[in-house]
Amino acid sequence: MSKDPLAALPSRSRIAELILRKHPHRNTFAGWEHYRRTRGLLVPAPMLTAAQLSSIPLDRRSDYDLYRQVTNVNLPLQQTPMLTKVNEVIDRRLLSNPFIQDDATLPGVMVSGFGNHGKTAAVCALAAAFEDYWLDLHGHLDPASVEGTWDLHAPVAYVSTPVTATPKSLCESILNFFGPDIRKMTLPQLLRQVADSLRDHGVMVLILDDINRLRMHRSDDQDVLDMIRALMGCGITLILSGVNIPGTGLLREATYDRKTKQWVLPPLETHRHNARHEGRGPEVERRGQGRRHEYDRPSRRAQHPPMDALLQLLHQTPHFRQQTVLVRHR
Repeated sequence: MSKDPLAALPSRSRIAELILRKHPHRNTFAGWEHYRRTRGLLVPAPMLTAAQLSSIPLDRRSDYDLYRQVTNVNLPLQQTPMLTKVNEVIDRRLLSNPFIQDDATLPGVMVSGFGNHGKTAAVCALAAAFEDYWLDLHGHLDPASVEGTWDLHAPVAYVSTPVTATPKSLCESILNFFGPDIRKMTLPQLLRQVADSLRDHGVMVLILDDINRLRMHRSDDQDVLDMIRALMGCGITLILSGVNIPGTGLLREATYDRKTKQWVLPPLETHRHNARHEGRGPEVERRGQGRRHEYDRPSRRAQHPPMDALLQLLHQTPHFRQQTVLVRHR
């Protein structure tokens, strides 16, 4: 008796479930958990010869064609030399940073490239694999949990950078991942809540996707960048992903260390001091020959909170080091 060529094909009800199931967005804890648990379930349909295809009943042939269509539009990541390099860099950071004990500021990773080239897919797949490893390592328990409390254990948090990013909107986006009641909080309260949430939920990796939305031509964008750099002082690995990150100005003050092959940013306070006293802050960059918008006037400055003071809520050390790794498309 010949073996059924469609023995590995899911049933019709299972195919319908794969098509009609809800896909919550990854920027919430429930959506990320759904992605982590269901990734890799769409196994490509078996290849059939013309003789095998003509031998199966018409109803099963219809199921086969439908399942082929589903899997063909959900192809897995293709292993290319570029993707292999990205995997090596991110794996090295994810597997080494959790064991650093003497320095609370952990080096992060920036993944830059063209759109629809698989940056988000690659970063999320590696982060999900790391979370599986971390949960198995600790028996799916938070090793830093407080006795008598119950918190979501989220080793990885995925956040999409707000379209109009401000320190407050970024804080709200991070907190929305865990789903707390934000209510009406001031910026200092939001900063404190973000630091507490990252610690209480056992976050080891924070992914900020679409970071290219920070164009560094507004004062708020500079404040968001400073807040992102301060987040690295919370003992988490920060992964930034976006299109043409060098062109956004995020690495404007950074220098490339050829020995370590890393981009090194100056201390946060020094960077802010130079931008303020040299009179060439990011808000006047890349505006062509148009009129400069001076946001340093008192009437304008009053609209923005003093970020240098607020960032002390996230870390206690006055100066800290930051290193990032930029993976370029070749």
